[in-house]
Amino acid sequence: MAKCDLHNMLFSKQRKILVHLGEDFLLAMKQRGFTKKLLCERTDFDHKTVNKVFAGDPGITIGTYL
Repeated sequence: MAKCDLHNMLFSKQRKILVHLGEDFLLAMKQRGFTKKLLCERTDFDHKTVNKVFAGDPGITIGTYL
């Protein structure tokens, strides 16, 4: 079974919302003086997952955002 590309399944408005959400998370982290390393340690996510959240990747589950 072929892996579906989540980027192609979203409408452009939905993609923009996810990107904006990721940018908001990154801005909030910087305003609080957190580093990505600190965020990874506190959330137990690896740096790739954290980077995907900040990029607005649609493959990230809602539980990760929460």
